[in-house]
Amino acid sequence: AAAVETQFALNDLTDFDSAADWPVRMTVLRRRGELTHFLVAYSHLALDIYGLDVIVADLADRDPVTRLPRTPVTSTQPVEIAQWQSTTAAARRQTSASMRHWDRLLRSIPPQRLSYRPDVPEPRYRKIIYDSPAAGRALWTLAERLHAESGAVLMAAWAQALATVTETDPIVLQVVVNNRFRRGMEDTVSPISQHGLCAINTANRSFADVVTDAWRSQI
Repeated sequence: AAAVETQFALNDLTDFDSAADWPVRMTVLRRRGELTHFLVAYSHLALDIYGLDVIVADLADRDPVTRLPRTPVTSTQPVEIAQWQSTTAAARRQTSASMRHWDRLLRSIPPQRLSYRPDVPEPRYRKIIYDSPAAGRALWTLAERLHAESGAVLMAAWAQALATVTETDPIVLQVVVNNRFRRGMEDTVSPISQHGLCAINTANRSFADVVTDAWRSQI
């Protein structure tokens, strides 16, 4: 168990060199000659969590003798997606619309959002995990009461909490959205996501109004 945890931490903390490394890192652990664990790490530039689900499903669907896939691969390949994005008018229109949205929002907010603190220790960016059964129940209760989606309620709560701590308004968030709605891209092994910019006003507003604003920003 200690060896597994050590190797897992090593994979998790070792960055991929996107120019030199293969985007897959595999490790086989043995105990007394017997295979006990198989660890795999993927570069996030190569696939997202939904692409990982596709890989897991493909491995489960292999022929036990030949190890070949039972179902032919029909999904759009990453190189095909890159060609579509760079050559088609629809893709260029989508990119232009996204850039106009970012430009409009960024020009509407102050460039300096938070006060600079040179005394903050490294690493400057932290991962926060909040596990609360009560918060989970409150989330669904509020979503039902406000006739809103849970994602909008959660984003509104985060925006209000951040506004309280930082004393800034509006709250500007960057969200990453699953973007696999196009035909042929739902089961591609690649990162299919849209980085969206959301500005949510919280000052002197009820929580219901903040939820509505969060929902509109998500859309």
